[in-house]
Amino acid sequence: MKKNLTTSLFAGLLAVSTAASQTAADTSVYRLHPKVDIPVAAAGISLGAVAYIASQNLPERSIAEVEALGRPRLIQLDEQAISNHAGFADRASDWLAVGSLAMPLALLADAHMRRDAFCLAALAVETGIITQSVTLATKRLVLRNRPYVFNDKVPSIEKTLPDARLSFFSGHTSTTASMSFFTAKVWSDYHPDSRWKPVVWAGAATLPALTGYLRYRAGKHYFTDVAAGYAVGALVGYFVPHFHKQKRKHGRKRLSFSVPATDDGTAAIALHFRP
Repeated sequence: MKKNLTTSLFAGLLAVSTAASQTAADTSVYRLHPKVDIPVAAAGISLGAVAYIASQNLPERSIAEVEALGRPRLIQLDEQAISNHAGFADRASDWLAVGSLAMPLALLADAHMRRDAFCLAALAVETGIITQSVTLATKRLVLRNRPYVFNDKVPSIEKTLPDARLSFFSGHTSTTASMSFFTAKVWSDYHPDSRWKPVVWAGAATLPALTGYLRYRAGKHYFTDVAAGYAVGALVGYFVPHFHKQKRKHGRKRLSFSVPATDDGTAAIALHFRP
């Protein structure tokens, strides 16, 4: 029921956005493609729902099973994560991940973007759906033990829970990266000549990096978990709006030539540009 409702709401949002964008085709930066976007969103919701349910249905392990696990062979960058366990870092990463979901709302401060609010909302939702479905599905397929499973300072009962086997890759980082890169990409497309673009992109790159670091310090993820989550979220956040960007026809110039006759009967080649 929830899956059908979400798909229907997304389809309705796409329909309204498409109608709105058609009335402002000359000024809108993006254009939705319902024949592609709706199936992609539906597939993402289905995949995410299946992966989530499968993850929740993972059986708990006994303390004896956890204690019998051998310490994994890790690269140096991942090794340190096992000894990490910081409660504040865990809570702070939660705040950043949840807060990042509201980042696209900052785009509404711009009058031009407010006119395309429905379209941008649809793109933001699609970005979130793709990111979450890929993240959840990967976690369930890989079933990598979190670093704290091998930390002697962490209570054994915490290590027996299904979530302890969902380390790869970091969902907090992928979520934050997708939203921050989406926001920066959209803002940059509406302000291609702004001198503030380096600042916007620096912020977009820093926020998920900080989130990933906090997940690492909390002992929730290895460095490779964080790096993979960062890459996936950044790519989705960048390319979803990129693939919906309209090709601007106005402003392009075509090279042409003519051969006008002169008064003395000779011909001269003239080159000129036409919009």
